[in-house]
Amino acid sequence: MVRTTMPVVDGVFLEPDKWPAGKQPEADKEIAGCYVKVLVGSEVKHEAILYGLPLMPFDGSRYPYTFQIDGTRYGLDLRHVVYDLPYRVRLDKFQKSDHPGTSMARDFRSFVTVLDGQSPQQAQVFMNNPLRKGEYVLYQTSWGPQPMGGPPWYSVFEVSYNPSDAWPILACCVIAFGLLVHFVFKLFRFLESSTRSSLNQS
Repeated sequence: MVRTTMPVVDGVFLEPDKWPAGKQPEADKEIAGCYVKVLVGSEVKHEAILYGLPLMPFDGSRYPYTFQIDGTRYGLDLRHVVYDLPYRVRLDKFQKSDHPGTSMARDFRSFVTVLDGQSPQQAQVFMNNPLRKGEYVLYQTSWGPQPMGGPPWYSVFEVSYNPSDAWPILACCVIAFGLLVHFVFKLFRFLESSTRSSLNQS
């Protein structure tokens, strides 16, 4: 038995801890959680503990907390703030290849279709080849189900808001244009000096 001053729900309790700003969790015990009480009027009908673990499709170890009140079913979950992208990304196919003789992934990629109200665009997202669309960049970070088994597969993308994503390309274009102007200027000076030398010799 463990002594605690925290409320216990179904034999489980949360351990309070100070969390440094900017630090990422390193273990399940460092995942954020909260106590929830569902009240009908002034009466507590349900009590639960919610955890901030990622909710993956087809993952039987992670479900939202569900309950019913007056025949209506509700669900509660603790997760990051959800932001909508200005377009939709549909997963058409997931492809995974392993190193010979092992189950370690050598390559995994997602074949997706970008739907933004215009003509659909096909793209592949894999390691070092993110999907860039507008001011957002989508990176292939994981897939599932893991660690065993095959389909149905799902893909996990990390979305980065990067409005300056195209700046390096623009900077390279500016540098290339500057070098071209400098080269043309030097070329004309060289041709001019060569012409003068030829005229002086003649």
